[in-house]
Amino acid sequence: MVLDAMIADCRNKELCQHWRMRRAKKNIDFYNGEFDLYWNRELEQEHKPYRTSMFMKCVIDGISNLYKFTPNRVVENSADATKWYQKVMKVNHMAAKMLKAEKLAAISDFAAFCISGTDDVENPIKITLWSADSLCLHFDPNDATQVVGVIACDKVNGKDRKTLWTAERVQVYLCGDEKEAQFLLVKDEVNPYGVLPWVFVSHNSQVLDFFAGSPGTHLRKANDYINSRLTKMGQACKFQMEPLGVASNVEPTFKLGKVRPGDFVNLPANASDVGGDKDARFEYVAAPSFVNDAWTDLVNYVDHTMQSNGIPGSATEMLGGVARTGISIVMEQWPLVSASRAKQPQWKEYEHNLAKVIFTVANNWLIFNGVEDYPMLGEIATNLDLSVTYNETFVAEAPGAERDRSNEFEVTFGLKSKFQVYQERTGASREQAVAHFMQVLEDNFELAELEKQYGAQSDDASGDGIGTGGEGGSGDSGDILAIEEGQEEDVEDVGD
Repeated sequence: MVLDAMIADCRNKELCQHWRMRRAKKNIDFYNGEFDLYWNRELEQEHKPYRTSMFMKCVIDGISNLYKFTPNRVVENSADATKWYQKVMKVNHMAAKMLKAEKLAAISDFAAFCISGTDDVENPIKITLWSADSLCLHFDPNDATQVVGVIACDKVNGKDRKTLWTAERVQVYLCGDEKEAQFLLVKDEVNPYGVLPWVFVSHNSQVLDFFAGSPGTHLRKANDYINSRLTKMGQACKFQMEPLGVASNVEPTFKLGKVRPGDFVNLPANASDVGGDKDARFEYVAAPSFVNDAWTDLVNYVDHTMQSNGIPGSATEMLGGVARTGISIVMEQWPLVSASRAKQPQWKEYEHNLAKVIFTVANNWLIFNGVEDYPMLGEIATNLDLSVTYNETFVAEAPGAERDRSNEFEVTFGLKSKFQVYQERTGASREQAVAHFMQVLEDNFELAELEKQYGAQSDDASGDGIGTGGEGGSGDSGDILAIEEGQEEDVEDVGD
């Protein structure tokens, strides 16, 4: 039943979720600053928005902090599995992809990872990130949160392509050009992975419905309104800077003509000179300015939009002007930290689902290709126990004494290692942190050896200066001292 509906979806030009996919595409375009495609020229009375704002991008980037630093992933009771899994994540650049997935989930409700096999036995897994505007999902009739089929839409060689995925089959449909009414089946084969190789991440917990919502659509509409108001304020400023000139009490045939800076202008004679009753007068006519009122209204609307979506103001504010540390920064950034902590249980579940699918796909893919050297992958997938520890994205990352004290406290009480502190401060990977401290130890050891050598040379040089004479010297200084002491004794004896 589900497969039949998916096949019908693939053959038709329009997908059953085309409205949601278009909305997601529009949200993503606004996040990327692609505003011209959606500008209403007739309504706005401008060819394009010549004043725009990246408000949506600023807010989304500000609230996406969970993967600002790469978390530590450990497969419990298996060091080999941990090493293998961390290698897969590193090879697939998952540090960047997880952060992007977090942002895409906030923009368009959800994002997805497709796990596929490769021909490289050493790196058998490829992980691809997909956005919501390219995916049509089909669900279990008895569970609105359980995805049982995926239709992925993309282009290949200039042709639209739809790839149908279920746990049992994979089908590919191609459309020759936009004039063709239907897509044609070009490939139909058994799914070699044995499972649906897709993992989904959402901005909100998918408890009652898969599409649990996100602030993306509200932020996009706010960004659209901001662009419109900024453009209108720009028009108002333009009209204020170029007012209309009006000449009163002049001859109907009078014309000022084109005037450039530095030119002289011949004005009509005064009324007393020509026998008139009123002098000629020149003035500007300009509409009253409401730019300040419009700006105040815009700022209030932006604040309301953020508050109604539960987004703290600190998500878009940057520390500047006055250097501040301590409790003031903590209180300002605390709502973001609390939101990041609140998302951790939800995203740990996503991490577990991702790891389980990766181990399962790798195991089934290698068996499918006749490689049986990795029997542990299937066992790990069945009894997976993944531990994910997120690095605290807190105010301590701001440089200064506050961060130094915080890091010292964490290291002293075993909350963090020096490796972790170095990673947070520099954004380095664990391997880079280990290499850095190894280099520091080698440098310190080499410096200590140099200091020993230099100290020994200094001692030798000092001994040579006291114990021996140079060229033309008078021999051992010790003998000279003894002779001098003896001479003094002789003088004393003579005196007696």
